[in-house]
Amino acid sequence: MKNSEMISVFVIIINLVLSSPIAGKCPGDNEVQKLDLNEFLGNWYMVAGTPVSGKKVSKCCHFEVKRTSDDTFTMNYTAVSHRKNRPVVFTVNARADDNVTGNWQLQGSTKILGPFRHRVISANYASYIVFVVCGDSNQIIPTREFGMIWSREKNLNPTVLKQLKRHLSHYFHGEDILDVNQTDC
Repeated sequence: MKNSEMISVFVIIINLVLSSPIAGKCPGDNEVQKLDLNEFLGNWYMVAGTPVSGKKVSKCCHFEVKRTSDDTFTMNYTAVSHRKNRPVVFTVNARADDNVTGNWQLQGSTKILGPFRHRVISANYASYIVFVVCGDSNQIIPTREFGMIWSREKNLNPTVLKQLKRHLSHYFHGEDILDVNQTDC
């Protein structure tokens, strides 16, 4: 291969790397929507997301969002663990600030995880909301960021879900965005 051909191949590879989505990238301020806490309250089902650890997501993921003050809320998260096939319950205490900052705590544990920034990248509160959850490098979870697509129903229209996965793939590799099994819950 000639020098000029090698340079051309190198330039193509660099362009592909720089133009591809960055896995685990936290959205900037200009890429997010402000959370409307009034519209956000209620029941949600996680219909797709990226693994926090390993290569699988839990099943039967459900969030119940309740207001605790003018600008704070609690999210009660229940799911069936992908690792042990047992129920998992977390309580998330959060503030409806620009970052939607919250701490996660596993039921029965004294350890508090966080703070995490829950960045809203897309929302139609009657139907869906898409988050990129960002932690700091000192977090004890394997990934600093993870993505979630929530729906008001256990299933989301396949066309809408595909569009939301495409939007989430700006922050994660598409193959890492997995459907959540909501059957037999």
